[in-house]
Parts: sequence; C-alpha cells; structure tokens
Amino acid sequence: KKRGGSSASADRDDALRLDKLRKIFGRLIEQGEFDLNSGSSTRSSSGGDGGDGNNGARSQWKSWLTTQHETFVAHLIDAVVDGKTTALRTYCGVLASSPVDIIGLSSNNQKEGANNNGMISERLLNKLIEACVKSRRCLDMNAANNTDSNNNNNNNNNN
Repeated sequence: KKRGGSSASADRDDALRLDKLRKIFGRLIEQGEFDLNSGSSTRSSSGGDGGDGNNGARSQWKSWLTTQHETFVAHLIDAVVDGKTTALRTYCGVLASSPVDIIGLSSNNQKEGANNNGMISERLLNKLIEACVKSRRCLDMNAANNTDSNNNNNNNNNN
C-alpha cells in the first residue's frame, strides 16, 4: 500500500512489521517449509500419511505461502521506490535469507534444512535493482551528481 504523508511512528511500525515477516519467511525457508526454487515446500512432498486430503492441504499451504511472499516482496519494493531506507535494509535481509539452488550442484552433500549450495535469487535481486532505479531518492541522487558534474565541467572550462 502506498500512503502519503505518513508519520514517523507509522513508518517505524511498518518497518517492524516487515522485518517480522522477513524473519518468519526466513525461518520457513530454513526449516524447508518454503522453497523459492519452486515457490513451494521441499519437505511437504515427503513424510505425512500421503492421503489425498493431506496433499490438497499441502498444495493450498504452498500456494498461500507463495502468494503471501509475493505480496510481502511487492510491499517492500513499493517502500524502496518511495525511498524508505528501512525497506531497503529489510529487502537485503530477504535476499540473504532466501537462497536458491545453484543448478548442477548436488543436494546430497547438504544437511537437511540447510541450503549450503544456495545463491542470491536473481529474480529478487532484479526486483530490487528495478526498485532502486525507480526510487525518487535514486533519481534525486543522480540529478545531484549530474548537476555537480556539470558545475565541475563548467568550472574547468572557465579556467
């Protein structure tokens, strides 16, 4: 959600809420309940009684988690575009706690629940880069740098 003229207290509350969600998703990923590689759980396909009702519930859980994660990321991206540094820090935490598999590496050497062969999600990193480019703060910094550059060039030309 985008809001105009939000107070510092509301921004702080929003940042705390987003960081709490980051920790929850990070814990789910660490425990193998949520997997960014497929947008689903890795452990849910193994174990359990294997009944059709259980698989339907697991499928709904996977779908719900994926939808909630996408909503969470979209909210962070909106906040980054709005120039909120807390959202940028939280998003960096999301990148760090959301590894994806490196294609071609065997997962047999991994401990259960740990992603030792993970790397940063290219999809999440691209979203962050796009948000930074769209950010007003980024554009303001670029404008300031261009103005400073032009002033330096004009001063050099006058000498």
